[in-house]
Amino acid sequence: MVLWTALRTRAALGTTPEVAQATHVLDNGFLVVGLVWSLLALPPLARPLRLFFSGGVRVAGLYGGATVLPRIHAVQVQCCAAGPGLRV
Repeated sequence: MVLWTALRTRAALGTTPEVAQATHVLDNGFLVVGLVWSLLALPPLARPLRLFFSGGVRVAGLYGGATVLPRIHAVQVQCCAAGPGLRV
């Protein structure tokens, strides 16, 4: 939840600090909660949790892409595509 202020992040998305804060805090919150929960969950539940929360990131990306900047969706989909395949 801290990299939204980084110049590289804002340059990739073409956003101002204010817009970046509004969009990135939402999807990073989804991702952090989901990944931590999936790490603590029993094996049968871990993968469904990763799928659910990476889906939340995709929804946040769709929303950001529709309301702020289409590039937001493209960048977030690329970043969260690996989430369901993570093995711990």
